[in-house]
Amino acid sequence: MEGMHVSRSLVVLALAFCSGLAIYVGCATAGTVTFSDDAGVPPAGGCDGGLSACGSSCVDTSKDAKNCGACGKACAANEVCVSSACTVSCGTKTKCGQACVTTTDDPANCGGCNKACDGGLSCVASQCTLVCNAGGGQTKCTDTCVNTQVDNANCGSCASPCDTDGGGGCQKGLCCSPGTANCTGSACIDTQADPQNCGSCGKVCPAQTPNCAGGTCTALIALGKLGSQTFYKIPVTGTMSDTNVYAACIGAGLKVGCQAINCSSYNDNLCVLTQENSCGNPMMLLATTLGCSSPSNCGPLNGVYQYMGHKWQSDASCGVESGSWCSTGTSYSNRWALCVQ
Repeated sequence: MEGMHVSRSLVVLALAFCSGLAIYVGCATAGTVTFSDDAGVPPAGGCDGGLSACGSSCVDTSKDAKNCGACGKACAANEVCVSSACTVSCGTKTKCGQACVTTTDDPANCGGCNKACDGGLSCVASQCTLVCNAGGGQTKCTDTCVNTQVDNANCGSCASPCDTDGGGGCQKGLCCSPGTANCTGSACIDTQADPQNCGSCGKVCPAQTPNCAGGTCTALIALGKLGSQTFYKIPVTGTMSDTNVYAACIGAGLKVGCQAINCSSYNDNLCVLTQENSCGNPMMLLATTLGCSSPSNCGPLNGVYQYMGHKWQSDASCGVESGSWCSTGTSYSNRWALCVQ
Protein backbone atom coordinates (compact mmCIF):
# COMPACT_ATOMS: atom_id res chain seq x y z
CA MET A 1 0.00 0.00 0.00
CA GLU A 2 2.76 2.35 0.85
CA GLY A 3 4.50 1.60 -2.43
CA MET A 4 1.32 2.35 -4.40
CA HIS A 5 0.87 5.72 -2.64
CA VAL A 6 4.45 6.57 -3.50
CA SER A 7 3.85 5.63 -7.17
CA ARG A 8 0.70 7.73 -7.40
CA SER A 9 2.48 10.64 -5.71
CA LEU A 10 5.32 10.41 -8.19
CA VAL A 11 2.86 10.39 -11.12
CA VAL A 12 0.94 13.35 -9.71
CA LEU A 13 4.20 15.23 -9.18
CA ALA A 14 5.29 14.35 -12.71
CA LEU A 15 2.03 15.57 -14.17
CA ALA A 16 2.17 18.75 -12.11
CA PHE A 17 5.76 19.28 -13.15
CA CYS A 18 4.93 18.62 -16.81
CA SER A 19 1.94 20.94 -16.63
CA GLY A 20 4.11 23.65 -15.21
CA LEU A 21 6.61 23.28 -18.03
CA ALA A 22 4.06 22.83 -20.84
CA ILE A 23 4.33 26.40 -22.01
CA TYR A 24 8.07 25.96 -22.32
CA VAL A 25 8.67 22.44 -23.61
CA GLY A 26 5.20 21.22 -24.68
CA CYS A 27 5.17 18.04 -22.57
CA ALA A 28 1.37 18.18 -21.97
CA THR A 29 -0.30 16.41 -24.96
CA ALA A 30 -3.89 15.45 -25.82
CA GLY A 31 -4.42 11.71 -25.74
CA THR A 32 -5.05 8.83 -23.45
CA VAL A 33 -3.08 8.46 -20.22
CA THR A 34 -3.46 5.15 -18.38
CA PHE A 35 -2.73 4.72 -14.67
CA SER A 36 -1.88 1.05 -14.58
CA ASP A 37 -1.14 0.92 -10.82
CA ASP A 38 -4.77 1.69 -9.91
CA ALA A 39 -7.11 0.44 -12.73
CA GLY A 40 -10.61 1.87 -12.65
CA VAL A 41 -9.62 4.84 -10.51
CA PRO A 42 -9.71 8.24 -12.24
CA PRO A 43 -6.36 10.00 -12.40
CA ALA A 44 -5.66 12.51 -9.66
CA GLY A 45 -6.16 16.08 -10.77
CA GLY A 46 -8.36 15.07 -13.80
CA CYS A 47 -7.38 15.00 -17.54
CA ASP A 48 -5.81 17.71 -19.66
CA GLY A 49 -6.53 19.06 -23.14
CA GLY A 50 -10.26 18.33 -23.31
CA LEU A 51 -9.79 14.64 -22.58
CA SER A 52 -12.29 12.79 -20.42
CA ALA A 53 -11.50 10.46 -17.54
CA CYS A 54 -12.92 7.03 -18.41
CA GLY A 55 -11.87 4.60 -15.70
CA SER A 56 -8.14 4.89 -15.33
CA SER A 57 -7.65 6.50 -18.76
CA CYS A 58 -7.91 9.96 -20.23
CA VAL A 59 -9.66 9.64 -23.62
CA ASP A 60 -10.87 11.85 -26.43
CA THR A 61 -14.56 10.91 -26.55
CA SER A 62 -14.97 12.82 -29.81
CA LYS A 63 -13.08 10.09 -31.67
CA ASP A 64 -12.59 7.11 -29.35
CA ALA A 65 -14.65 4.18 -30.76
CA LYS A 66 -14.82 2.54 -27.30
CA ASN A 67 -15.99 5.73 -25.61
CA CYS A 68 -17.77 7.72 -28.31
CA GLY A 69 -19.48 10.80 -26.90
CA ALA A 70 -19.37 9.36 -23.38
CA CYS A 71 -17.43 6.82 -21.38
CA GLY A 72 -18.39 3.23 -22.14
CA LYS A 73 -20.42 4.10 -25.24
CA ALA A 74 -18.78 1.78 -27.78
CA CYS A 75 -19.34 1.86 -31.54
CA ALA A 76 -20.18 -1.27 -33.52
CA ALA A 77 -17.45 -3.22 -35.29
CA ASN A 78 -18.17 -1.55 -38.65
CA GLU A 79 -18.33 1.97 -37.18
CA VAL A 80 -15.90 4.72 -36.26
CA CYS A 81 -16.30 7.65 -33.89
CA VAL A 82 -16.53 11.03 -35.59
CA SER A 83 -17.40 14.22 -33.66
CA SER A 84 -18.59 12.17 -30.66
CA ALA A 85 -20.99 10.09 -32.78
CA CYS A 86 -20.73 6.55 -34.13
CA THR A 87 -20.96 6.38 -37.89
CA VAL A 88 -20.48 3.71 -40.56
CA SER A 89 -16.93 3.34 -41.84
CA CYS A 90 -16.92 2.90 -45.67
CA GLY A 91 -13.22 2.92 -46.42
CA THR A 92 -12.78 3.25 -50.21
CA LYS A 93 -16.53 3.05 -50.80
CA THR A 94 -19.00 5.93 -50.68
CA LYS A 95 -21.32 6.43 -47.74
CA CYS A 96 -24.93 6.91 -48.83
CA GLY A 97 -27.11 7.23 -45.76
CA GLN A 98 -26.13 4.32 -43.54
CA ALA A 99 -24.91 2.15 -46.41
CA CYS A 100 -21.54 1.83 -48.09
CA VAL A 101 -21.82 1.64 -51.86
CA THR A 102 -19.66 1.56 -54.97
CA THR A 103 -21.08 4.32 -57.12
CA THR A 104 -19.35 3.02 -60.24
CA ASP A 105 -21.67 0.00 -60.51
CA ASP A 106 -24.55 0.49 -58.06
CA PRO A 107 -27.80 1.07 -60.06
CA ALA A 108 -29.39 2.74 -57.02
CA ASN A 109 -26.49 5.16 -56.60
CA CYS A 110 -24.91 5.41 -60.04
CA GLY A 111 -22.25 8.12 -60.10
CA GLY A 112 -23.47 9.49 -56.73
CA CYS A 113 -25.85 8.88 -53.85
CA ASN A 114 -29.52 8.43 -54.78
CA LYS A 115 -28.85 8.63 -58.54
CA ALA A 116 -30.92 5.60 -59.48
CA CYS A 117 -30.98 4.04 -62.96
CA ASP A 118 -34.33 3.58 -64.69
CA GLY A 119 -35.79 0.09 -64.78
CA GLY A 120 -33.78 -2.36 -66.85
CA LEU A 121 -30.64 -0.21 -66.98
CA SER A 122 -27.37 -1.18 -65.33
CA CYS A 123 -24.67 1.03 -63.84
CA VAL A 124 -21.38 0.79 -65.74
CA ALA A 125 -18.46 3.14 -64.99
CA SER A 126 -20.85 5.44 -63.06
CA GLN A 127 -23.23 5.71 -66.05
CA CYS A 128 -26.69 4.19 -66.46
CA THR A 129 -26.69 2.02 -69.59
CA LEU A 130 -28.49 -0.96 -71.15
CA VAL A 131 -26.59 -4.22 -70.72
CA CYS A 132 -27.87 -7.37 -72.47
CA ASN A 133 -27.19 -10.92 -71.31
CA ALA A 134 -25.08 -12.28 -74.14
CA GLY A 135 -24.83 -15.65 -72.42
CA GLY A 136 -28.62 -15.84 -72.48
CA GLY A 137 -28.74 -15.16 -76.22
CA GLN A 138 -29.53 -11.46 -75.86
CA THR A 139 -28.15 -8.78 -78.20
CA LYS A 140 -28.47 -5.02 -77.80
CA CYS A 141 -30.34 -3.55 -80.77
CA THR A 142 -30.70 0.22 -80.31
CA ASP A 143 -32.30 0.46 -76.84
CA THR A 144 -33.70 -3.06 -76.62
CA CYS A 145 -32.33 -6.50 -75.76
CA VAL A 146 -33.47 -9.07 -78.32
CA ASN A 147 -32.80 -12.72 -79.14
CA THR A 148 -31.56 -12.57 -82.73
CA GLN A 149 -32.06 -16.33 -83.03
CA VAL A 150 -35.86 -15.95 -83.03
CA ASP A 151 -36.66 -12.24 -83.39
CA ASN A 152 -38.45 -11.60 -86.72
CA ALA A 153 -37.36 -7.94 -86.75
CA ASN A 154 -33.72 -8.69 -85.94
CA CYS A 155 -32.99 -12.15 -87.33
CA GLY A 156 -29.33 -13.11 -87.06
CA SER A 157 -28.35 -9.48 -86.47
CA CYS A 158 -29.92 -6.14 -85.63
CA ALA A 159 -32.27 -4.59 -88.21
CA SER A 160 -32.50 -7.79 -90.30
CA PRO A 161 -36.27 -8.41 -90.60
CA CYS A 162 -37.97 -11.53 -91.93
CA ASP A 163 -40.86 -11.46 -94.37
CA THR A 164 -43.55 -13.31 -92.44
CA ASP A 165 -46.35 -12.93 -94.99
CA GLY A 166 -48.03 -16.32 -95.22
CA GLY A 167 -46.10 -17.69 -92.25
CA GLY A 168 -42.47 -18.56 -91.72
CA GLY A 169 -40.14 -16.50 -89.58
CA CYS A 170 -36.81 -16.38 -87.76
CA GLN A 171 -35.39 -19.77 -86.83
CA LYS A 172 -31.94 -20.04 -85.26
CA GLY A 173 -30.91 -16.75 -86.82
CA LEU A 174 -32.19 -17.49 -90.35
CA CYS A 175 -35.38 -16.29 -92.06
CA CYS A 176 -37.21 -19.44 -93.15
CA SER A 177 -40.23 -19.55 -95.48
CA PRO A 178 -43.45 -21.45 -94.63
CA GLY A 179 -42.99 -25.21 -94.66
CA THR A 180 -39.26 -24.97 -93.98
CA ALA A 181 -37.19 -25.18 -90.81
CA ASN A 182 -33.60 -24.42 -89.84
CA CYS A 183 -32.72 -27.99 -88.92
CA THR A 184 -28.95 -27.75 -89.40
CA GLY A 185 -28.33 -24.29 -87.97
CA SER A 186 -27.11 -23.07 -91.34
CA ALA A 187 -29.93 -23.70 -93.84
CA CYS A 188 -33.73 -23.74 -94.04
CA ILE A 189 -34.88 -27.27 -94.95
CA ASP A 190 -38.13 -28.09 -96.77
CA THR A 191 -39.67 -30.37 -94.15
CA GLN A 192 -42.54 -31.12 -96.52
CA ALA A 193 -40.23 -32.95 -98.95
CA ASP A 194 -36.90 -33.72 -97.21
CA PRO A 195 -36.68 -37.43 -96.24
CA GLN A 196 -34.04 -36.60 -93.61
CA ASN A 197 -36.33 -34.06 -91.96
CA CYS A 198 -39.82 -35.12 -92.97
CA GLY A 199 -42.50 -33.12 -91.17
CA SER A 200 -40.02 -31.96 -88.53
CA CYS A 201 -36.28 -31.66 -88.01
CA GLY A 202 -34.50 -34.96 -87.52
CA LYS A 203 -37.40 -37.18 -88.61
CA VAL A 204 -35.76 -39.61 -91.09
CA CYS A 205 -37.97 -41.65 -93.42
CA PRO A 206 -37.46 -45.44 -93.09
CA ALA A 207 -36.51 -47.80 -95.94
CA GLN A 208 -40.08 -48.97 -96.60
CA THR A 209 -41.28 -45.38 -97.10
CA PRO A 210 -38.10 -43.59 -98.14
CA ASN A 211 -39.61 -40.42 -99.62
CA CYS A 212 -41.24 -37.39 -98.02
CA ALA A 213 -44.46 -35.95 -99.42
CA GLY A 214 -46.43 -33.24 -97.68
CA GLY A 215 -44.38 -33.77 -94.51
CA THR A 216 -45.21 -37.50 -94.40
CA CYS A 217 -42.90 -40.42 -95.17
CA THR A 218 -44.17 -42.29 -98.22
CA ALA A 219 -43.15 -44.56 -101.07
CA LEU A 220 -43.97 -41.73 -103.51
CA ILE A 221 -41.10 -40.46 -105.64
CA ALA A 222 -40.54 -36.69 -105.52
CA LEU A 223 -39.35 -34.99 -108.71
CA GLY A 224 -38.91 -31.36 -107.70
CA LYS A 225 -40.63 -28.11 -106.77
CA LEU A 226 -42.18 -25.11 -108.44
CA GLY A 227 -42.84 -22.40 -105.92
CA SER A 228 -44.40 -23.97 -102.85
CA GLN A 229 -45.67 -27.05 -104.74
CA THR A 230 -43.82 -30.36 -104.86
CA PHE A 231 -44.23 -32.66 -107.87
CA TYR A 232 -44.29 -36.49 -107.64
CA LYS A 233 -44.52 -39.33 -110.07
CA ILE A 234 -47.11 -42.00 -109.24
CA PRO A 235 -47.30 -45.38 -110.99
CA VAL A 236 -50.30 -45.88 -113.27
CA THR A 237 -51.82 -49.24 -114.14
CA GLY A 238 -53.25 -49.26 -117.67
CA THR A 239 -53.07 -46.78 -120.52
CA MET A 240 -51.78 -43.28 -119.84
CA SER A 241 -55.12 -41.51 -120.35
CA ASP A 242 -56.13 -38.37 -118.47
CA THR A 243 -58.71 -40.47 -116.64
CA ASN A 244 -56.08 -42.93 -115.34
CA VAL A 245 -53.55 -40.16 -114.54
CA TYR A 246 -56.15 -38.29 -112.52
CA ALA A 247 -57.22 -41.46 -110.66
CA ALA A 248 -53.61 -42.31 -109.78
CA CYS A 249 -52.95 -38.87 -108.26
CA ILE A 250 -56.16 -38.82 -106.22
CA GLY A 251 -55.60 -42.41 -105.09
CA ALA A 252 -52.16 -41.43 -103.73
CA GLY A 253 -53.67 -38.58 -101.72
CA LEU A 254 -52.25 -35.96 -104.10
CA LYS A 255 -53.69 -33.60 -106.71
CA VAL A 256 -53.32 -33.47 -110.47
CA GLY A 257 -51.65 -30.30 -111.75
CA CYS A 258 -52.97 -28.21 -114.62
CA GLN A 259 -50.88 -28.05 -117.77
CA ALA A 260 -50.08 -24.33 -117.36
CA ILE A 261 -51.37 -21.08 -115.88
CA ASN A 262 -54.28 -19.55 -117.86
CA CYS A 263 -54.23 -22.36 -120.39
CA SER A 264 -57.90 -22.94 -121.13
CA SER A 265 -57.00 -25.19 -124.04
CA TYR A 266 -55.82 -27.99 -121.73
CA ASN A 267 -57.07 -27.11 -118.23
CA ASP A 268 -60.34 -27.92 -116.50
CA ASN A 269 -61.93 -27.47 -113.10
CA LEU A 270 -60.44 -30.74 -111.79
CA CYS A 271 -56.78 -29.77 -111.95
CA VAL A 272 -54.81 -27.45 -109.67
CA LEU A 273 -52.94 -24.49 -111.13
CA THR A 274 -49.14 -24.73 -110.90
CA GLN A 275 -46.29 -22.39 -111.82
CA GLU A 276 -45.97 -23.89 -115.31
CA ASN A 277 -46.52 -20.97 -117.69
CA SER A 278 -46.07 -22.24 -121.24
CA CYS A 279 -49.42 -23.37 -122.63
CA GLY A 280 -48.87 -26.35 -124.96
CA ASN A 281 -45.42 -27.11 -123.49
CA PRO A 282 -46.20 -29.27 -120.41
CA MET A 283 -43.51 -29.84 -117.77
CA MET A 284 -41.20 -27.30 -119.42
CA LEU A 285 -40.52 -25.17 -116.32
CA LEU A 286 -40.23 -28.26 -114.12
CA ALA A 287 -37.60 -29.65 -116.50
CA THR A 288 -35.49 -26.49 -116.24
CA THR A 289 -35.58 -26.62 -112.44
CA LEU A 290 -34.20 -30.15 -112.75
CA GLY A 291 -31.30 -28.84 -114.82
CA CYS A 292 -32.65 -29.90 -118.22
CA SER A 293 -33.16 -27.81 -121.34
CA SER A 294 -36.52 -29.50 -122.02
CA PRO A 295 -38.55 -32.51 -120.83
CA SER A 296 -37.45 -34.56 -123.88
CA ASN A 297 -33.88 -34.89 -122.61
CA CYS A 298 -34.65 -34.92 -118.86
CA GLY A 299 -33.97 -38.32 -117.30
CA PRO A 300 -36.11 -37.82 -114.14
CA LEU A 301 -39.14 -37.07 -116.36
CA ASN A 302 -38.77 -40.07 -118.68
CA GLY A 303 -42.06 -42.02 -118.60
CA VAL A 304 -43.90 -39.23 -116.74
CA TYR A 305 -47.23 -37.99 -118.15
CA GLN A 306 -49.02 -34.65 -117.74
CA TYR A 307 -52.81 -34.38 -117.33
CA MET A 308 -54.32 -32.38 -120.23
CA GLY A 309 -57.86 -31.67 -118.96
CA HIS A 310 -59.54 -34.36 -121.12
CA LYS A 311 -59.02 -31.98 -124.08
CA TRP A 312 -56.20 -33.55 -126.07
CA GLN A 313 -55.98 -36.56 -128.39
CA SER A 314 -59.11 -38.38 -127.19
CA ASP A 315 -58.38 -38.19 -123.44
CA ALA A 316 -54.66 -38.90 -123.87
CA SER A 317 -52.15 -37.43 -121.44
CA CYS A 318 -48.84 -35.94 -122.64
CA GLY A 319 -45.61 -37.68 -121.66
CA VAL A 320 -41.89 -38.15 -122.19
CA GLU A 321 -40.72 -41.30 -123.93
CA SER A 322 -36.97 -41.72 -124.51
CA GLY A 323 -36.35 -38.32 -126.07
CA SER A 324 -39.85 -37.81 -127.44
CA TRP A 325 -42.23 -35.16 -126.06
CA CYS A 326 -45.32 -34.94 -126.07
CA SER A 327 -45.93 -38.66 -126.54
CA THR A 328 -49.61 -39.60 -126.81
CA GLY A 329 -50.57 -41.31 -123.55
CA THR A 330 -53.21 -43.61 -125.03
CA SER A 331 -50.41 -45.33 -126.98
CA TYR A 332 -48.53 -46.27 -123.78
CA SER A 333 -49.34 -48.15 -120.58
CA ASN A 334 -48.04 -48.59 -117.04
CA ARG A 335 -46.03 -45.37 -116.88
CA TRP A 336 -46.04 -42.55 -114.30
CA ALA A 337 -48.59 -39.81 -113.56
CA LEU A 338 -47.35 -36.30 -112.72
CA CYS A 339 -49.03 -35.30 -109.43
CA VAL A 340 -48.67 -32.30 -107.15
CA GLN A 341 -48.80 -31.62 -103.41
